[in-house]
Amino acid sequence: MKKQLQYLKEKNVWEIQVPCLDEEKGTIFYKSYQYDSENIAKENLEKYEDNYLNTRKYIEAKFGMKYSFKEYINYWHDKIMPVWTQSQAYINCLEWTIDKIIFPNITEDILLNKITPTYINTLLEQCQNNSKDQKSNAYMARKVCRIVLKSALMEGYISKFDLNQIKNYDISQKIYVKYDVNDLKKLLAYAQKENGCYLEILLCLFMGLRTGEVLGLNFDNIDFGRHTIRICQQISTGDRDGVVKPVKSSDSNRLLKAPNLIMDELAKRKTKNALFFKQNPKAIKKWKKYVCIGGNGNIKSSNTIRTALQRYCKYAGVPYITPHQLRHLCATMLIESGVDLESVSKIMGHASVSTTINIYCGEIESGTALTEFVSNNLNPINIY
Repeated sequence: MKKQLQYLKEKNVWEIQVPCLDEEKGTIFYKSYQYDSENIAKENLEKYEDNYLNTRKYIEAKFGMKYSFKEYINYWHDKIMPVWTQSQAYINCLEWTIDKIIFPNITEDILLNKITPTYINTLLEQCQNNSKDQKSNAYMARKVCRIVLKSALMEGYISKFDLNQIKNYDISQKIYVKYDVNDLKKLLAYAQKENGCYLEILLCLFMGLRTGEVLGLNFDNIDFGRHTIRICQQISTGDRDGVVKPVKSSDSNRLLKAPNLIMDELAKRKTKNALFFKQNPKAIKKWKKYVCIGGNGNIKSSNTIRTALQRYCKYAGVPYITPHQLRHLCATMLIESGVDLESVSKIMGHASVSTTINIYCGEIESGTALTEFVSNNLNPINIY
């Protein structure tokens, strides 16, 4: 999983990560070596690997174990996980947890049959302390460790391990409305028919925008030639008159590549708004360049979108879902379709991937199977 050879651009050197063995304890630790030349780095990596394999045979014979903990995780990832789950979203989350959380915090590996709850708890504590979003990282690391150790127990690589002794790391997760493909088809069909807030719903569902970001969209932020939308402001959703504010954080300021469906509806809305102001010269001009204009020329309120969505759900015969939960479905669909977590995090405007996992990992496990709605035409891409 982890690269053994990598180029460190900031230092202009090639670095190799090589395993080393403590023959007495049966533990494995890693050393880093840096070289000016890629060829020299590769030659030394091969030399160190040969030495390791020779010593590894001796350790395996002495301690009767084929894998270290880290090696078994790699084996589990390659051989067992593809059979264990078919959910691309869950696979993405597990791989990210292994690569970004667990492996960087394994400072000393250990043979699988010598592993103890104390070793795992120390590892989880390191995962917790070495991350900004401590709770979700330790939570996900614990989840993966338990799954892997259960597999090792079932395969007989370890004879006993009390999983109940692994320290618990709970995180609070919101419960979201469950939607399937048919529910979404019914909702969108009815919303398109009524058309009042159809575009607003699409922006939440297929662009992952917050309600305030939808209301804050200005046609000056939209490039119809390049199919891009700049998310750089929001309108306070609690104020009927509308208060323009900066986006939630610097990470929420993003440039998204919009799918054709969104751009087509934006073009229709631009034409509709222009006609409205032409036919109603006394209408409020303050919001003339904005996308979400109400009947009197004022900006729509968050309640307008929420009420319209509630009505659409009722008459479409589907469970009621909020605009924010549509944003949640957007992330779920992207992850389930195989979009990497870093990209999903940027599309959603999250501060980190840990935030994305913290919010969505419960839904991801359930396997919503909404990938039918994500294709090359329905996939926002963060390009800045």
